[in-house]
Amino acid sequence: MDNKKINCNVCLNKITSGSIIFIHPFNNNIIHNECYDKLNSLVVNCSDNNYKYDPVKYLNFNNYITSKNIKISWGLDSIKSKYNNNMINIVVYFEEPNYLGIQDIDYSCDNYDIKLTLCKYTSQEFNKKNINKLNKKCYNVFFPIDTVYLKNNLWNKYNYKLGTCIPYWKKINVVYIGHEMYKLITEFKQIMNKYNNNYILSVPDYLSKMDSYLHSKIAIVHNILICQDNNNDIFKNIKSKLPIFKDKDNIPQIKSRLFEAASSQCIILCYRDDYNLIEDYFKEGEDFIYFDSSEHLDKLIKIILDDYEKYSYIALNAYKKFINNYTLKHFCDKYINIY
Repeated sequence: MDNKKINCNVCLNKITSGSIIFIHPFNNNIIHNECYDKLNSLVVNCSDNNYKYDPVKYLNFNNYITSKNIKISWGLDSIKSKYNNNMINIVVYFEEPNYLGIQDIDYSCDNYDIKLTLCKYTSQEFNKKNINKLNKKCYNVFFPIDTVYLKNNLWNKYNYKLGTCIPYWKKINVVYIGHEMYKLITEFKQIMNKYNNNYILSVPDYLSKMDSYLHSKIAIVHNILICQDNNNDIFKNIKSKLPIFKDKDNIPQIKSRLFEAASSQCIILCYRDDYNLIEDYFKEGEDFIYFDSSEHLDKLIKIILDDYEKYSYIALNAYKKFINNYTLKHFCDKYINIY
């Protein structure tokens, strides 16, 4: 090392033989250990262009990051965040695969070292294309919920005793939260109208959304994008970038509602599709129940409401799995603080 002019990428002073150094695992920049120890993590909120009440706006990464050399960017514009040569650059991007309908998969990795996505198929395609790049990786992750935020703003307010077998505050029978974009959702609504329900088409704000889940016995969820006339061009674009879907009518899309329902101790009824991504996180019959049609959904709702006590263990199991695995702290420890 004495014969080469190698300088620390932070202080710019020469690195001498015997110096204790840190080598950036992705760009191979060399940093004096004492300079590295002075680095603080940098958290960049890139969610301004996400819709107003997008759940990603309620993720406070600052509370959970313990690594010193991390630059983490999250939100719709995170993949555009400027690269920091002295840090490990991580982007948290939860807009795939639906956003591939209007933009390309960013294979260049120019602005980041690690990409965290909800879509395992995007992750697989990304890693296949970047197999020869130095350690550049895209990882399939879960959608985290910041329990500290919920505790401070909702749970403590009403003194909910989460983790109880039969929640006494569950006054709403069944809830579906999301936009009425597909015929399938219209069918959900028609079934729910038979019961005392809280159907929400457009959510006024995040806390109201979570409050609705918290007060509901049953939550209906789905994890797919459905091809129909009003989004056909989007589907064509997604299929051109993810060939695995070229002959499919539906495309998988994990959303936050699955984890939000589990965090609120709802009995989750999940529409069974071709992919069943829910099984990557929760177990059928133990943490949730599948339904295959509107008629099946109607039958399940009636059976559960007629004997809610008998089925409440499913909500409790899902909550326990969430609280022990899928909080924002777990997310940071599993995917960010390892660097």
